[in-house]
Amino acid sequence: MTGRSPLRSIRRDVADRPFIVIWEATQACPLACLHCRAEAVPDRHPGELTTDEAGELMRQVAAFGRPAPLFVITGGDPGPYIRPDFCRWGRATYVIGR
Repeated sequence: MTGRSPLRSIRRDVADRPFIVIWEATQACPLACLHCRAEAVPDRHPGELTTDEAGELMRQVAAFGRPAPLFVITGGDPGPYIRPDFCRWGRATYVIGR
């Protein structure tokens, strides 16, 4: 190298904490797309995390500290928006991440 700084530098040990957390909030989806890797079902599963459990998951992810892992909420169609408590998660992540 010619004295340039590297494009990337490791800022945390992924053995200690994750870089990214992906939560599939629901499998409920009225579609059956051939390209989709998910095993979608028409209705929400009773074993999905409750609103309180979802909040606890978010607190656990935040407890990893800064920089926090990327937290991706996915699942279903029209995405996790199919859950009536989705907007509460948005508010909770804002408060937890401050």
